[in-house]
Amino acid sequence: MKYRFDLLPDEYRSSPRDNIGLFFAIVAIIITIASIGTTMIKNKASFAGIDKQIADSKRRLESQYAEINNMKPDAGKINEVRKSIEFINKNLDTPATDVVVFLNSLESCVPDSVVLKDLNPKKLNTLNVRFTINGEASTIQDILEFTNRLNRSGKFKASLRSNQSAVVAERIVQNFILEFQYKPTPKQ
Repeated sequence: MKYRFDLLPDEYRSSPRDNIGLFFAIVAIIITIASIGTTMIKNKASFAGIDKQIADSKRRLESQYAEINNMKPDAGKINEVRKSIEFINKNLDTPATDVVVFLNSLESCVPDSVVLKDLNPKKLNTLNVRFTINGEASTIQDILEFTNRLNRSGKFKASLRSNQSAVVAERIVQNFILEFQYKPTPKQ
């Protein structure tokens, strides 16, 4: 015959509470496995959506690269710019050509308070034409000073064609159009 003595206090003895604890442990394990499974399924669906977005982005990027490769620069514009650069280099690298003298003379006559916006005609292959300058000055006196400097230089005969006041950046400026004729110095 066997004797059994249980010397543990009551709170540590085997009781139906152990079965309840075992039940709760099994339920916790099942809930954990279920939540891990659902999280994996959600992540897999999210990654599939992200993979689709990445593939779409790659396709769009490749189509943009194809469009960029198909663009061809306008050869006419490139040749026009190249000719302008060659003309400028040819005339500005050679000292004392008529164009260089013309541009230097014009620049030396412009006061600091005058801004030249446009010069016509733009082709400077012949200087025996009537030029027009569109510009902007602070006051009418600055425009008159510019005209007087051109006339006093002996290389230009200038006259003011029009003048208008305008508001630019909250200040009043004078827009003007000036006509002048260039008198090249005779070559010796």
